[in-house]
Amino acid sequence: MAQVAQQGVRVVSRVYGGMVSVDDEQRAQRVVALLDQARAALARSSTQCSQLAFTATGAQSRMAWCAANNTSALGAPTTVSSASGVGAASADTGLGGAFNGAVGALSALNASMAASAGSQHATLPADIAGQASAVSTNLASLAQECETLASLLSRAYSLYAQAESSARRLGTQAAQQITAATPWQIGASTLLSAGGGLLYGLVKEGHVNAFHALNGTTWMQEGTLNGLSGWVNMLAGATGMSAVGTNAGVDQRIGGAQARKSTAVANAAANLSQFLQPWHNYAQGTDLTVTQVGRHAQVVGATTSVSGALSNLRRLGENRSESGLTTSDDTALSYGTIAISQYVRDDGTNAWLVSIPGTDGKDDSPFGWPQNVELMSSNSEQRMNAESARMVVEAMRQAGIKSDEPVAMVGHSQGGIVAAAIASDCADEFTIDHIVTAGSPIANHPIASSTWVTAIEMDDELVAALDGKANPSTDTWLTVRGSLDEGALDQANALNSGTGVERDPNRYEITHWLKYHESAYEDASALGSPAVQTHEQHFANTIDGTYQGTTYWQGRVTKDHADSVFTAIVPQPRAALAR
Repeated sequence: MAQVAQQGVRVVSRVYGGMVSVDDEQRAQRVVALLDQARAALARSSTQCSQLAFTATGAQSRMAWCAANNTSALGAPTTVSSASGVGAASADTGLGGAFNGAVGALSALNASMAASAGSQHATLPADIAGQASAVSTNLASLAQECETLASLLSRAYSLYAQAESSARRLGTQAAQQITAATPWQIGASTLLSAGGGLLYGLVKEGHVNAFHALNGTTWMQEGTLNGLSGWVNMLAGATGMSAVGTNAGVDQRIGGAQARKSTAVANAAANLSQFLQPWHNYAQGTDLTVTQVGRHAQVVGATTSVSGALSNLRRLGENRSESGLTTSDDTALSYGTIAISQYVRDDGTNAWLVSIPGTDGKDDSPFGWPQNVELMSSNSEQRMNAESARMVVEAMRQAGIKSDEPVAMVGHSQGGIVAAAIASDCADEFTIDHIVTAGSPIANHPIASSTWVTAIEMDDELVAALDGKANPSTDTWLTVRGSLDEGALDQANALNSGTGVERDPNRYEITHWLKYHESAYEDASALGSPAVQTHEQHFANTIDGTYQGTTYWQGRVTKDHADSVFTAIVPQPRAALAR
């Protein structure tokens, strides 16, 4: 992607969680410290050379140089007879000090001085100022490269992750508390932040762009959602409609390092689902049909990497028709379609990769908007009653995935939430070894530590912040967070400075598109992070085998008009989900 992007922006990534040994982290810290020292020294030398160039320009016409006394190396200017007095100039202007400070960096200039050696006095070379200025520029460039290298190491080894996470958590808690105590204040802050974003966009682009308003509220999104969720839960409790109890949240049934209590957001999703589900079921229906389609479609191919899986997922989303297919063309795909790829290992057993696109919002699609709320619920029955989760589970059954066969899942947006829900609630039916999510709010899902999670998020996309909290940082849960750097893509830089995304550089757009998550992961991979490399290897091991092909499965939801009673239609949970 970076190779073909000519105009657009760069995505710069940071890595949180994953496996990094203490020794590796300490070594990285030492190297970063040395690079910082080198940067400071080079910056000082650059400044000295710049001062030399400035001083030499003014002293050029009245300074003489004694080459006979300086044939071996550059030294302090030798005082010679002149009307202006070079010795006085050296003392008054600090020229001698500038020479001494930059002597190690001016090898080219030193050669020029040596060439002037002889028994006679020689004037100061006419191009000394230009040479000093050039050396100053080179030293400044080296200092910048040292700073860039230090930044790359810090991002690759998560050296500042704890401090960044603490600052983010404090901001979230502050916004949550303000929202809970005085909603009008957070409302005013939201308006001010959104207005500031709009104003920035108006100045930068020359027209109003609503996405800038969204970007302006990035810092407060998680905390505000938590605070608003508290109000939702309070209202549900006061009206006797709460879907959760004091100790609610099936998150607590999962043991291990990733066990954690449900947040206000997950409980609010449960309460909202209980209220909205009857309306949604009445409008859309609950009859789900899953059919194999596109038997000759060639969209998702073989892969052994997370990057390849993300690329396949993007193609799957882009190649789906926005209208229902009524023809017999078995090479075309429609909305509400997922892909299941089969790999056969050397011992004859199977491994599987399930690719799940995001919300399409069609009336009869299992991937509608209300399903997002159900999937984020703290209640496992509500999560697995979402049509999108039911559809993927049914497709996995029809594809022949057995309980002891390793499965990797990759999903974008709602697709990632579905993967997290299945990993959380279907452990008795499927062996979900690894999930990859892109732009999916999954921090509240009770995913067991036996399932590896590679989560990719963009700082300003909002959707990934809908869970109201940062993802866990453990050995098996890795988060790659990307942010935009709107520098020119064609800047010459030998060092990694972000991965390009094709886009109009003069118009800001929402970063929830999958192409941004692809670039974020590509940049994280280029950092050489051991945590990313370990997750990449685990993903490859999960689907290790000979590629057998990909099947495509389409879901449709219909309403049984014979049942017109306005009641919640909630299927009984399977025994595997009962806890």
